[in-house]
Amino acid sequence: ANGNGCLLAMFVSVVDSQWSFSTSKIQNFDRKFAAKILNGFRHM
Repeated sequence: ANGNGCLLAMFVSVVDSQWSFSTSKIQNFDRKFAAKILNGFRHM
């Protein structure tokens, strides 16, 4: 049981780091996209 718990904890930490990484990438993309839209409105 102890070994399984250790593996599960490792799996959870890896998934958690991957999830936070992709979330920050998505937020970064959203900011760039919003900036492009705002710039487009300013040039109209």
